[in-house]
Amino acid sequence: MTSSGKELESAIEACHAHCQRILEEVNCWVIGRRSLIEQLLIAFLARGHVLIEGVPGIGKSLIVQILAKISQGLFREIQLTPDLAPLDLLGREVIVEDLTSAQRRPQLEPGPLFANFLVARDINRTLPKIQALILDALEGGLVSVGSKLHNLPRPFFVLATQNPLHPEDTYPLHEAQLDRFLFFLKADYPSGAEEWEVAKRAAGAVEEVPPLVTLEEWSGYQELVDRISMEDSVLGYAWALVRASRPRAPDSPEFVDRWVAWGASTRGLIALVRAVKARALLYGRAAAQKEDVYAMAKYVLRHRIAPNEVALAQALTSDRLVEMIMESVPQDQSYAPPEGAKLLKR
Repeated sequence: MTSSGKELESAIEACHAHCQRILEEVNCWVIGRRSLIEQLLIAFLARGHVLIEGVPGIGKSLIVQILAKISQGLFREIQLTPDLAPLDLLGREVIVEDLTSAQRRPQLEPGPLFANFLVARDINRTLPKIQALILDALEGGLVSVGSKLHNLPRPFFVLATQNPLHPEDTYPLHEAQLDRFLFFLKADYPSGAEEWEVAKRAAGAVEEVPPLVTLEEWSGYQELVDRISMEDSVLGYAWALVRASRPRAPDSPEFVDRWVAWGASTRGLIALVRAVKARALLYGRAAAQKEDVYAMAKYVLRHRIAPNEVALAQALTSDRLVEMIMESVPQDQSYAPPEGAKLLKR
């Protein structure tokens, strides 16, 4: 093995060890949410953001708060409401006087967006202009305050929650906005045994969470995702799933033409590839596998595939359509680059 190969192997082992320790620590604080914790870690490693739907009070925000404590990063949480103004998120410029030079200059008092870990609660209950502000920040990593552009901190992770109750009082995100999120997750109530254990441990304080990793280490691990390899057969499986989701496409099954209004875009395929590589890294592997694609496909595709009116009339949800697409695209098939594809050298 070359020195660069040994360096990569060592970095992957360090990331895997850190992530396993973090998984165990967070799982001690948030009982019965191990799968959700793992999905959030994968999204964070992939530099993605997460939209999660679930009733209030089941630990969604707490997971992110504990991750921030473990990572020694800045955590902020904001309740999104219809009366929220952009400055409530961005902060504002104030004039301060430099005591040395006696000159006055503008200085930013940062708002909640300037955090490493942000929980944006009830994103479907705030006005479209606030939704657009948050989603533009996710996409570009910078915001405009006053007359200046400001970079958001790195790493930067947003968990936006969506409350399914009282849908008549909401401003639903449209498909292009949903596409900005790497994952769309759903969280339900814990089991009876898990809830019993949660109640027994309810006295714990988050301040007691130990630091396990630095923000600089996280940034290095996020860059490491790019170095995870992905063979054509694995990429082909992800590619085939995305192609099969599109109505009237040559690669889609018949039921997609009948029941799907629109399928996943090229951004969806890129998101799936990055999530797959991040999962391989989390599991301590230098190469992605088809099992990673299978494990990530539902979370990446469920908000990128929309049932049409005929499907909705038959109670066919996007989750069920994703499952049907995954059933129609065999995992054990041999996939190769399609005819005409060019392998570009860097």
